[in-house]
Amino acid sequence: AQAAGLIQALQQDANFPSRLRTDLYEVIAHSFYKQQKWDSAAQYLTKTLTGLPASNERARLEYLSGQLYELAGNFSAAKLYYTKAIPHSTDLILEIQSRIAAIRATKTQGQERNDVNTAELLTMAEKEKYAAYRDIILYAAAQMDLSTGNYERAIQSLVASTQGTANSSLQRNKAYLQLAELSYAKGSYALARQYYDSLKSTDSLSIDPAIIIAKKAALQKLVSKMEVIYRQDSL
Repeated sequence: AQAAGLIQALQQDANFPSRLRTDLYEVIAHSFYKQQKWDSAAQYLTKTLTGLPASNERARLEYLSGQLYELAGNFSAAKLYYTKAIPHSTDLILEIQSRIAAIRATKTQGQERNDVNTAELLTMAEKEKYAAYRDIILYAAAQMDLSTGNYERAIQSLVASTQGTANSSLQRNKAYLQLAELSYAKGSYALARQYYDSLKSTDSLSIDPAIIIAKKAALQKLVSKMEVIYRQDSL
């Protein structure tokens, strides 16, 4: 409340320097962000773009504006700002994330639209320009498929995302963990054990490491017994 009062006083100050107006907009945007008023935060953050040259800093602010609009549920505005960030970015990672986000923000209803969105990402993953970041792109495609129940293609994308030559260990771990959890949920325990064993580290993952350790121990016992059964049945 105290910060809001100070901001309001500055907004109404007739002598407030025009050269600091952009900085004030950024502070107002941050204030609304702290209050989780995403739409208002986005509106003021986009005001900071006025007069900014096409640069990576402008692209970063456009991407952040897109994120805020997406949080507010304004997907058309989110897509607009994600799309604006693409040509302004000099950072390939920011460009890729902007493209992924713009596709994600295309919220036209229906399975057909979801399939088109995922197909765009899969096409993007095949381009030489993005070869070093195939793991990120394919992981994003898998999330889209999982959200619409296309588990088979999602698993294919996740497996492909672990096979990139330039994968980051963190991204590969995220894919292996999701593959393990999906296999575990489907009762494919041998595959689940294989994917859990492929985790290089349990740090920075979305699941408590203690749960992963417990599952791995249980799967080790279970799968070894299942292998005996399969072998005996074969004989």
